[in-house]
Amino acid sequence: MATLASLVDLSDRLAATAGRLEKRRLVAEYLKMLAPEDVPIATLFLTGRAFPPSDPRTLNVRSLPAAPSAPGEPPLTLVDVAMAFAEVAEASGAGARRAREARLAALAARATPGEHALVDRIIAGELRTGVSDGLVLESIAQAAGADLALVRRAALFLGDLSAVAPLALTGGAAALAGVAPRLFVPLLPMLAEIGTGFEDVLSAHGGASALEYKYDGARIQLHA
Repeated sequence: MATLASLVDLSDRLAATAGRLEKRRLVAEYLKMLAPEDVPIATLFLTGRAFPPSDPRTLNVRSLPAAPSAPGEPPLTLVDVAMAFAEVAEASGAGARRAREARLAALAARATPGEHALVDRIIAGELRTGVSDGLVLESIAQAAGADLALVRRAALFLGDLSAVAPLALTGGAAALAGVAPRLFVPLLPMLAEIGTGFEDVLSAHGGASALEYKYDGARIQLHA
């Protein structure tokens, strides 16, 4: 299983790297070396998320408590952190607050200063490495050796990069091509693309197109 320290190292290198292509290469190489069970967790954490966008769970905490690293503890893994996040989010009923605090304290006690800082940034939802969802998507395509359009299509239908990444890395183009819209799974927002001419646009629609007038205006907010 991948250690949290490996993600700390990657995050440090990403933060120190200005070029988009090099960032993409670093993320792709990292994803390729992971075991299958670590891929979705790493993808989530790289995008500054504790849970997938469609997951209703929330941590409801601001950061890990301050705690010295416990000597002799085994290194934290990505799975350890994901399990801790799940336990914190799912704690409910009498004693839930105390249970959450105890779980976070146990996690903090095993974390090095660098790991502590990284977990804090994941909790805050901002890794500050200059890595966007779009760059992670490109990195998935590079790591899997798959066409970027196929990866984008799968991301559109699944709405979750942490589901796309293991699919691409284990199943390749065939698995990505088999992704289809699912009931109760919202599609990602679809942005329009610029067409080169009416002929191209009409042919892309398969011969059936609908047109409507577009009215431009201004949306303003007044403060009195």
